[in-house]
Amino acid sequence: MTRSITRDQDKLFLPPGGLDFGSKKDKSGVVHIYIKAGENTPGTGLHWHETHTEYLEVVQGYALVTVGNYTSVFSKDDGIITIPRYAIHQYMRADKTEQGKVGKDVDLIVREWTEPGDGDKEVFFRNIISLMIDKKDTSLGTVDMLLSVMVC
Repeated sequence: MTRSITRDQDKLFLPPGGLDFGSKKDKSGVVHIYIKAGENTPGTGLHWHETHTEYLEVVQGYALVTVGNYTSVFSKDDGIITIPRYAIHQYMRADKTEQGKVGKDVDLIVREWTEPGDGDKEVFFRNIISLMIDKKDTSLGTVDMLLSVMVC
């Protein structure tokens, strides 16, 4: 089977959202994740990272973030969210919360990076998106299932 080659693309998008890796000259490891407005748009699903601390920062919209047993709504005014290694976490649109419903019509944009910034996150996302493109099945169920297995 022919595989999609995405290494030269700065941005990868599917119907529910996408990723902006920045230019190839920018080696910061920062990824902007876009989760489109809409009632059935999936979030990341619960997952953890064994070798990386993850950092999130809401750029636009409202995110419902769970880290361990703590869940809260975050906006661009709330600063950086630190997710330690092994902490079970997820984030999604916060449209169904009182605080987040004001952002229900705009895309959620989250700036995300890890420590160490070794490029693993970008490789993982490129492989998953390529798989979905190759499969030509971007139904929300498939996307949700794939995103829910993000353990890196």
